[in-house]
Amino acid sequence: METVIKIACQDEKGLVHKITGILYDKLLNVTRTNEFVDEAFNQFFMRISYVGNCEINALQAELFAVLPQNAQVEIIPPALKRVVLLVTKEHHCLGDLLIRSQFQDLPFRIEAVIGNHATLA
Repeated sequence: METVIKIACQDEKGLVHKITGILYDKLLNVTRTNEFVDEAFNQFFMRISYVGNCEINALQAELFAVLPQNAQVEIIPPALKRVVLLVTKEHHCLGDLLIRSQFQDLPFRIEAVIGNHATLA
């Protein structure tokens, strides 16, 4: 699952290189980046997604060390998606999903079950 980093700071040359260099040094795989510079206010914004394991507090400290003063860095760890199951009268599929959910064997978390019949609702 992907971890997301959101960065906002004063713009300067080499920010993308500095940020991705830290991720490279930690052997993290960057899967997506979006950057934007607001030229009117000289502000740099970046959203970067990566896959891999590292200590989030250490990563945040390293980012603050290379970014301009007053930078904002938010690291959002991966979270399971929340889903609602829609069911009818057949119980075997719902039963399978609920059992797998109980053993945390699914890449999502079941929040609710909605049925159009009283049988499974």
